[in-house]
Amino acid sequence: MKAAGNVTVTMLPFGGAVLVNGTTLAVAECTDAEAEVIALVLGGEPVPDRAAPFVAQLVEAGWFVASDREV
Repeated sequence: MKAAGNVTVTMLPFGGAVLVNGTTLAVAECTDAEAEVIALVLGGEPVPDRAAPFVAQLVEAGWFVASDREV
């Protein structure tokens, strides 16, 4: 899984993350726990079962898409 082509993911130095859609200028602020899940997703690591609904929300909202190797 990877960030959608128009999405920039910024991990904040003191915890959390920000997602910005460069096309719509939508912004999503993420908590420390959500940022940890995002880091796992971007790193291709397995995500804990309890985080699966959050990952599904990211995909449904268009923030993330399946990577070429997952298709």
